[in-house]
Amino acid sequence: MYVLMMTASVRDRDPAIRCYPDVGQIRAACKADESRKDVKRVRRAGARGGILHDVDRDAYHTLDGHLGLVESARQGFETTYGSAPSGAWFAPGRINVIGEHTDYNDGFVLPFALDRGVAAAASLAEDGRVDLVSEQVGYESFEVEGLNGPGLRHARSAIWAATTAGMEIPGLKVYASTTVPMGAGLSSSSAFICALLMAVNDLTGRGEEAQALALTAQRAETDGVGVPIGVMDPMVSMMSQPGHALFLDCESLQFEHVPFGATTPGADTEILIVDTRTERNLLAGEYGKRRQDCRRATSALGLDSLRAASSGLLEERSEVLDEVSLRRARHVVTENARVLETVRRLREDDMAGVGRLLDDSHSSLADDFEVSSPALDLAVEVCRETGAYGARLTGAGFAGCVIGLFPSGSLPAVDAMMTKAFSARGLSQPRVFPGISGPGAGRVFD
Repeated sequence: MYVLMMTASVRDRDPAIRCYPDVGQIRAACKADESRKDVKRVRRAGARGGILHDVDRDAYHTLDGHLGLVESARQGFETTYGSAPSGAWFAPGRINVIGEHTDYNDGFVLPFALDRGVAAAASLAEDGRVDLVSEQVGYESFEVEGLNGPGLRHARSAIWAATTAGMEIPGLKVYASTTVPMGAGLSSSSAFICALLMAVNDLTGRGEEAQALALTAQRAETDGVGVPIGVMDPMVSMMSQPGHALFLDCESLQFEHVPFGATTPGADTEILIVDTRTERNLLAGEYGKRRQDCRRATSALGLDSLRAASSGLLEERSEVLDEVSLRRARHVVTENARVLETVRRLREDDMAGVGRLLDDSHSSLADDFEVSSPALDLAVEVCRETGAYGARLTGAGFAGCVIGLFPSGSLPAVDAMMTKAFSARGLSQPRVFPGISGPGAGRVFD
């Protein structure tokens, strides 16, 4: 497993930390009934300088920025709890190059881990409670025992999944920092859960392998939170390598690290990510409806999953499918084929060919799977107009991010054109940043 080492230059820094003097004051602020209202109030206090760190959100793509995030969590822990943490763990967000809505259909995906993610500094406690300060949830304090999903918030779901997987937690104190924007389709929730599970796994001495932890993380979201995600997000967060995409078979869980130079600074090509700053909520229902559509198609075809379908089968059996389920199945079948072809093109260093496949993927997602949006379509259009080999929405869709494959050095022009185009449509200014790959989850320092 890839493990980062802290450098003296980063460790010696003294970033401005703003937090309550001790965890007792935070508990007092929230203890009434740990309602959502109280948590939101503390989160707002953090945004004004209460409990959360100042972390440079645009410095994540440098080594110092990445390690600075971890150092931020470590020092936040010390200031909040009055002692040094037992260790710190990092789990990355992800970008999916291609293979959308295929993972829960036992298909193929090709994501890579970002060098932006969640850092969690943690120690065991002896009071049977979990105290957590996080930029995602503000402050939470709850009992280890008595958790039952679905309907849990992400921190609770991670602890519930850990305990049901056999990890004995006497209590836990955590301080987490993040550089993954929430709701942007970059797998912020999975990174958060994976960082917590890594920490608990190490601290309790459970010793689960990364792939087993990925399956536990999936269960945390599916059965704990109640969002029926596929296995891709936790697998890429746990198993990735810098400079590579993770070619994953979601049926067998076999994977291969495929070199992808565009995710490494200094290459001839680059991946640019356009965050449209339009947020989605997978609990809102549309994601679940797409899964239901796929299950309906699978059942009508008499298959175990759409992985076993082919374009020929869809043509032969089209009479047993309603129009919607036919289009959903067609996307999954053609998207699986695009993943396999993209891997082949990457091995041949055919970036133009990869770009065409990205374009085809977006068309399928917009037309057959119906998960695009005006903002996402606009971002794809601008990418193509500014010289992209290809572009598509990434993530579950409905809102969030677009990726484009560009010649190196394209970021300033793309950023300027995105700002102009979105402003002309009366949309919020998007954020454009490079998609740089990073390591999978692991312990950063003791």
